[in-house]
Amino acid sequence: MTNLKIVAIIILSVVVISFLFRFALSEKGYKGPQSDHFNGQTFENTSGRYCNGLREVFKYLTTRKAEKWTDIYESYIRSEPLPENESDGINITFVNHSTFIIQYKI
Repeated sequence: MTNLKIVAIIILSVVVISFLFRFALSEKGYKGPQSDHFNGQTFENTSGRYCNGLREVFKYLTTRKAEKWTDIYESYIRSEPLPENESDGINITFVNHSTFIIQYKI
């Protein structure tokens, strides 16, 4: 057997086994009463917007134009610390983006 045939057999085996595991380990689909966003078998987006699927994800990954990263990133470092923001034994300090340090005295 040539190396190409061996690789093809391995890839085909992995695909078949992954599909078998998918069906063997997955739960049955949800069955329940109909509502404004569930027709009894599938869920639907009530806003009417189309939800992208796996094909669109692969299309994005293969056709995107990545921007060049910069080597120099300017960051701001405070020269003096902020004044204490303490009220009733609680001190809240903003760190970055959505992170806060919350300190309290016991």
